[in-house]
Parts: sequence; structure tokens; C-alpha cells
Amino acid sequence: MQKITQPPKFQLGKISFTPSILQACHWQWLKSCLDRHSRGDWGNIDDEAKAQNDHSLVNGHSLLSAYAINPTKLCNGHDENSFWIITDRNRTATTALLPHER
Repeated sequence: MQKITQPPKFQLGKISFTPSILQACHWQWLKSCLDRHSRGDWGNIDDEAKAQNDHSLVNGHSLLSAYAINPTKLCNGHDENSFWIITDRNRTATTALLPHER
């Protein structure tokens, strides 16, 4: 059976990673989370933040997703097992970073 994936909802632009996130996460996991982010799967953020991202897609504001560094452990979006992916409002740049690096 062929897996069907939805197309990206927006362009990521230039992708960058902080040195800390490159040390904390496996490359394949980062790539998977970038893919999820571009398709509107905002990860481990609350419903209000998800609604804000959905609104931002239409109105050209920045987008923030949160994912677990270690996907086998719990993540609340801003704890020590979390990392963020942020796309700027004009969709020319996306950065993966740890929450304390913002």
C-alpha cells in the first residue's frame, strides 16, 4: 500500500539549526519534524497556539511548532525534552532551536 502524504501548506525558506539542536536531535528526526511543521502538524503545543498558527497561515504571521527531542519521552512543548521550529512571517527562513535559545 502506498503512503499518501499531504503537500506542504507553506514554504520553509532557508532552513537553519542552532548547534545545540544539532547535538540534541538525530538528523532524521529533525527532518521528519520539519516535514510535519510544513504540513501544519504543529506538534506539542496547546489548542490555542495551534489555532493561532492556523490563523497565521492565512494572515502571514510567524509559525511555531514544538516537538520532543526524544520522541519516546513525554514533551509539553517547552520542557527540557522539547525543541521548536519557527518559520518567519514572510516564509523566507525556518529555524530549529531549543526553547531557551529564542
